[in-house]
Amino acid sequence: TKCNLIAVFDAYRVQGHDTEMTDYHNHVVFTKEAETADHYIESLHTDMQKDYVRVATSDGLEQIIIIGQGCHLVSAREFQQEVRDMEITSVKNISTELINVTI
Repeated sequence: TKCNLIAVFDAYRVQGHDTEMTDYHNHVVFTKEAETADHYIESLHTDMQKDYVRVATSDGLEQIIIIGQGCHLVSAREFQQEVRDMEITSVKNISTELINVTI
């Protein structure tokens, strides 16, 4: 399934820091001064209401808030396992492609 991954990190204690977004194949966001990752995620969901949004967090209060906003929740542990499973699948796919190319 094709999706966009946005990883959000707190930088709210860094004085004078503006929101910083790095775009590789996915997005990495460091929040601006006085903005928490939780607040950024909540605002982002408001902007993306028509999209299917999954949030990985182990923060109990944030889980309640995002579920109330209609997001789909996945624990940080479940997300970590999904990433590991995708890595294994990717390696298998690349290996298969390399074998097919060399034959």
